[in-house]
Amino acid sequence: MALARRATLQADAALGFWRTGQSALPPESLIRWARAQRLLLLLPWRAERRGWTLPAPVLAAARQEGYATAAWQARALRALRMLGELAKAMDAPAVIVKGSLAAESYPGPLLRPYGDLDLLIRPQDAPRWLDALTARGYRPHVEGGRAPWARAGR
Repeated sequence: MALARRATLQADAALGFWRTGQSALPPESLIRWARAQRLLLLLPWRAERRGWTLPAPVLAAARQEGYATAAWQARALRALRMLGELAKAMDAPAVIVKGSLAAESYPGPLLRPYGDLDLLIRPQDAPRWLDALTARGYRPHVEGGRAPWARAGR
Protein backbone atom coordinates (compact mmCIF):
# COMPACT_ATOMS: atom_id res chain seq x y z
CA MET A 1 0.00 0.00 0.00
CA ALA A 2 2.81 2.42 0.87
CA LEU A 3 4.50 1.75 -2.48
CA ALA A 4 1.28 2.49 -4.38
CA ARG A 5 0.80 5.69 -2.39
CA ARG A 6 4.37 6.82 -3.11
CA ALA A 7 3.89 6.13 -6.84
CA THR A 8 0.67 8.17 -6.78
CA LEU A 9 2.38 11.06 -5.01
CA GLN A 10 5.24 10.99 -7.53
CA ALA A 11 2.78 10.94 -10.44
CA ASP A 12 0.90 13.87 -8.89
CA ALA A 13 4.15 15.78 -8.45
CA ALA A 14 5.19 15.04 -12.03
CA LEU A 15 1.82 16.16 -13.32
CA GLY A 16 2.23 19.29 -11.23
CA PHE A 17 5.53 19.90 -13.00
CA TRP A 18 3.80 19.46 -16.36
CA ARG A 19 1.33 22.17 -15.34
CA THR A 20 3.58 24.62 -13.50
CA GLY A 21 7.21 23.80 -14.27
CA GLN A 22 7.94 23.34 -10.56
CA SER A 23 8.51 20.11 -8.69
CA ALA A 24 10.57 18.72 -5.85
CA LEU A 25 10.88 15.39 -7.65
CA PRO A 26 14.35 14.12 -8.46
CA PRO A 27 15.05 14.34 -12.21
CA GLU A 28 15.12 10.54 -12.55
CA SER A 29 11.53 10.32 -11.27
CA LEU A 30 10.39 13.05 -13.62
CA ILE A 31 12.10 11.28 -16.54
CA ARG A 32 10.46 7.96 -15.62
CA TRP A 33 7.04 9.59 -15.43
CA ALA A 34 7.49 11.52 -18.68
CA ARG A 35 8.59 8.36 -20.51
CA ALA A 36 5.64 6.39 -19.16
CA GLN A 37 3.26 9.15 -20.32
CA ARG A 38 5.12 9.53 -23.66
CA LEU A 39 5.78 13.19 -22.82
CA LEU A 40 9.56 13.23 -22.48
CA LEU A 41 10.09 14.79 -25.91
CA LEU A 42 7.42 17.39 -25.23
CA LEU A 43 8.95 18.54 -21.92
CA PRO A 44 11.76 20.67 -23.42
CA TRP A 45 9.38 22.10 -26.02
CA ARG A 46 6.84 23.02 -23.34
CA ALA A 47 9.50 24.36 -20.97
CA GLU A 48 10.98 26.60 -23.66
CA ARG A 49 7.61 28.12 -24.50
CA ARG A 50 6.77 28.74 -20.86
CA GLY A 51 10.18 30.00 -19.79
CA TRP A 52 10.89 27.06 -17.47
CA THR A 53 14.32 25.67 -16.72
CA LEU A 54 14.64 21.90 -16.95
CA PRO A 55 17.21 19.95 -14.97
CA ALA A 56 20.21 18.90 -17.10
CA PRO A 57 19.45 15.15 -16.70
CA VAL A 58 15.93 15.72 -18.08
CA LEU A 59 17.31 17.61 -21.07
CA ALA A 60 19.91 14.89 -21.70
CA ALA A 61 17.28 12.14 -21.48
CA ALA A 62 14.99 14.03 -23.86
CA ARG A 63 17.86 14.54 -26.30
CA GLN A 64 18.68 10.80 -26.27
CA GLU A 65 15.01 9.95 -26.70
CA GLY A 66 14.89 12.38 -29.60
CA TYR A 67 17.77 10.62 -31.36
CA ALA A 68 16.10 7.23 -30.93
CA THR A 69 12.76 8.62 -32.10
CA ALA A 70 14.32 10.22 -35.16
CA ALA A 71 15.97 6.93 -36.13
CA TRP A 72 12.71 5.01 -35.63
CA GLN A 73 10.69 7.55 -37.61
CA ALA A 74 13.18 7.48 -40.51
CA ARG A 75 12.73 3.69 -40.73
CA ALA A 76 8.96 4.06 -40.34
CA LEU A 77 8.75 6.59 -43.19
CA ARG A 78 10.67 4.23 -45.48
CA ALA A 79 8.27 1.44 -44.50
CA LEU A 80 5.26 3.71 -45.15
CA ARG A 81 6.57 4.53 -48.62
CA MET A 82 7.00 0.83 -49.31
CA LEU A 83 3.49 0.11 -48.03
CA GLY A 84 2.06 2.87 -50.22
CA GLU A 85 3.79 1.47 -53.28
CA LEU A 86 2.60 -2.00 -52.35
CA ALA A 87 -1.00 -0.79 -51.95
CA LYS A 88 -0.87 0.77 -55.41
CA ALA A 89 0.72 -2.30 -57.01
CA MET A 90 -1.89 -4.62 -55.45
CA ASP A 91 -4.77 -2.18 -55.99
CA ALA A 92 -5.50 -2.77 -52.31
CA PRO A 93 -5.97 0.58 -50.57
CA ALA A 94 -4.71 1.16 -47.04
CA VAL A 95 -5.39 4.05 -44.68
CA ILE A 96 -2.75 5.20 -42.20
CA VAL A 97 -4.14 5.77 -38.71
CA LYS A 98 -2.87 6.91 -35.31
CA GLY A 99 0.82 7.39 -34.49
CA SER A 100 2.55 8.26 -37.74
CA LEU A 101 -0.35 10.36 -38.93
CA ALA A 102 -0.85 12.01 -35.53
CA ALA A 103 2.85 12.96 -35.43
CA GLU A 104 2.32 15.18 -38.46
CA SER A 105 -0.12 17.37 -36.53
CA TYR A 106 2.39 18.19 -33.76
CA PRO A 107 4.68 21.26 -33.94
CA GLY A 108 7.44 18.80 -34.81
CA PRO A 109 6.95 15.13 -35.70
CA LEU A 110 9.56 14.07 -33.13
CA LEU A 111 7.32 15.45 -30.38
CA ARG A 112 4.86 12.58 -31.02
CA PRO A 113 6.77 9.30 -30.76
CA TYR A 114 5.14 6.11 -31.95
CA GLY A 115 6.23 2.50 -31.95
CA ASP A 116 4.38 0.96 -34.85
CA LEU A 117 2.55 1.70 -38.07
CA ASP A 118 -1.19 1.20 -38.17
CA LEU A 119 -3.03 0.60 -41.42
CA LEU A 120 -6.67 -0.08 -42.10
CA ILE A 121 -7.29 -2.40 -45.03
CA ARG A 122 -10.39 -3.88 -46.60
CA PRO A 123 -11.21 -7.36 -45.20
CA GLN A 124 -11.23 -8.86 -48.70
CA ASP A 125 -7.64 -7.62 -49.22
CA ALA A 126 -6.29 -9.21 -46.02
CA PRO A 127 -5.04 -12.44 -47.66
CA ARG A 128 -3.11 -10.48 -50.31
CA TRP A 129 -1.64 -8.16 -47.70
CA LEU A 130 -0.67 -11.19 -45.60
CA ASP A 131 1.16 -12.78 -48.55
CA ALA A 132 2.81 -9.52 -49.62
CA LEU A 133 4.02 -8.59 -46.13
CA THR A 134 5.27 -12.12 -45.45
CA ALA A 135 7.21 -12.04 -48.73
CA ARG A 136 8.90 -8.82 -47.53
CA GLY A 137 10.07 -10.27 -44.23
CA TYR A 138 7.19 -9.23 -41.98
CA ARG A 139 5.48 -11.72 -39.72
CA PRO A 140 2.39 -11.63 -37.50
CA HIS A 141 3.20 -11.07 -33.86
CA VAL A 142 0.43 -11.88 -31.40
CA GLU A 143 0.15 -9.28 -28.68
CA GLY A 144 -2.76 -8.96 -26.29
CA GLY A 145 -5.00 -11.17 -28.40
CA ARG A 146 -4.28 -9.17 -31.58
CA ALA A 147 -1.87 -10.04 -34.33
CA PRO A 148 0.05 -6.88 -35.25
CA TRP A 149 2.82 -7.23 -37.80
CA ALA A 150 6.47 -7.04 -36.96
CA ARG A 151 9.41 -7.01 -39.33
CA ALA A 152 11.60 -10.07 -38.87
CA GLY A 153 14.65 -9.31 -36.79
CA ARG A 154 13.07 -6.39 -34.96
